[in-house]
Amino acid sequence: MLAVFLFMVFLATQVSWASAPQQRPEQSSFSVREINPFNYVCIPYKGPLSDREKVAGTLVSAMQGQNIFQIGTILGIYYNFAQTVQPEELVWEVGFPVASDAMPQEPLEKKEWNFTTVVIGLHVGPYTESGKTIHMMMEWMRANNYAVDGPILERYLDMDPSRLMPGGLRTEIWIPCRKSAGTVFLRVKAQLANVRSGPDPASNVLAQLVRGTVVESSGTTGGFYEISLKDQYGQAVQGFIDIKTVEIVSGEEVQEEVPEPVPQKKEEPQVEKKPKVEEKPKIQEKPKPAPAKKVATALKAVKKVSLELGFYYSLMNSYNRGLLDEWFIEVTADPTRLVDAGSPAFYNFSGVLFIDVSPNFALGFGTEVMVSAPRALWGTQIFWGGRQEIALNPFIVGFKVPLRLKIGGAGMMMSITASPMMLMGWVTGTYDNSATSTYWEFTPSSKTGFGVSGGIETFFGKSFGVGMNVGMRSLTVGLSFKDPGSSTGYSTPILSSGTPVTVDLGGTYVTTGLLIRF
Repeated sequence: MLAVFLFMVFLATQVSWASAPQQRPEQSSFSVREINPFNYVCIPYKGPLSDREKVAGTLVSAMQGQNIFQIGTILGIYYNFAQTVQPEELVWEVGFPVASDAMPQEPLEKKEWNFTTVVIGLHVGPYTESGKTIHMMMEWMRANNYAVDGPILERYLDMDPSRLMPGGLRTEIWIPCRKSAGTVFLRVKAQLANVRSGPDPASNVLAQLVRGTVVESSGTTGGFYEISLKDQYGQAVQGFIDIKTVEIVSGEEVQEEVPEPVPQKKEEPQVEKKPKVEEKPKIQEKPKPAPAKKVATALKAVKKVSLELGFYYSLMNSYNRGLLDEWFIEVTADPTRLVDAGSPAFYNFSGVLFIDVSPNFALGFGTEVMVSAPRALWGTQIFWGGRQEIALNPFIVGFKVPLRLKIGGAGMMMSITASPMMLMGWVTGTYDNSATSTYWEFTPSSKTGFGVSGGIETFFGKSFGVGMNVGMRSLTVGLSFKDPGSSTGYSTPILSSGTPVTVDLGGTYVTTGLLIRF
């Protein structure tokens, strides 16, 4: 029976708090009551309300598997609102009251409802319309100088909703409250003031208000004023603004009302033997009222910009090498006596400026530098009385435009990033042959190419994170060395076929490292 009831409730329930009521029903049934604290088990969830059926099924299965019995009706607890955050940012719970000695295990959590002062209202009708009653309760609270002081709780009172018509379903709604001092006017004194979705500096930014903007507040929560704005659809949206960014102003400072002057009559002197002539009174010009301060009414999307620095080291890297190996075989003449001790490892440093296009997507512009470990491309031939050696070090700079998809929350954000890149490479190093007393010093000779990488990042809080990238390069670089005998002062090593020697720096790589965000 519990499973059937729970399934029917959450299959039918689609709370739409963003919709305002078209008619204003009777509000005399709303009242403030004191509630005793109680324990409940629940499954906390972050995501769209359309997932409630899945979460409710998990709740029922877990309670039955752990032999935990409810001692009251099913509860829905909601911590934010669909009109203030994206659906995937909604935070809510599904649960049942339980005995204080209940010991649930994952995925269940045991919590205590300790919001003792609540406004209670009874919604009678389809579950999909409970948002209308919540909207009226909010209006009743504002009219009676009460402010919201906790999450909204819904108690579904009918044990078997399938036996009732939608119009007869009963939902008891609790809104934790506290007495407020009434409405005050606030003027923004900071250059820009963030309006956040909750009384927390880490909560989402809903809008930014410029200096001089005037808003109304119904009270404070912690270090924030609770204010109400209107979104682009004209719906009221609750927000919070830092106390340090605003100042209290009186109602008269918001808009001065200038009283209209009383018309005055101007009397003319009487002339003897002539009837008194009365002129029409001259009415003084009515002064224009002082313009009112602009009050914020609509929320605008906030584009958040952040600088991200990365420090990575390669777990795996490959260079294609290209014609370098063919040339080395030719100059050594005996490749069987070749000792190759190259280290393909490299260090990666990156800096990217990210712009949040939406709450879940960001576009970046930046650069990265790949610095190879010493003697990244190294070949040595040891022979009697000497050696012949090539030691090269690649150096690559990339200009990239990363695209980032955010898949986490504020506490531990994860993301997936794809970065197309334009690459520019150089190679430095030496060629030394003790048998012929030949010594060449290779000079940087830049060439361009392209690359692409993809990775996963995890941020712990706002500033620090770790990441892992997998990438691919396509880049070929030429070689040249100082040659005093050449007309240009430089020469290029060539194969016996006359082909100039090039180094292919293309290949794949895997890196991991640290991220710092500002």
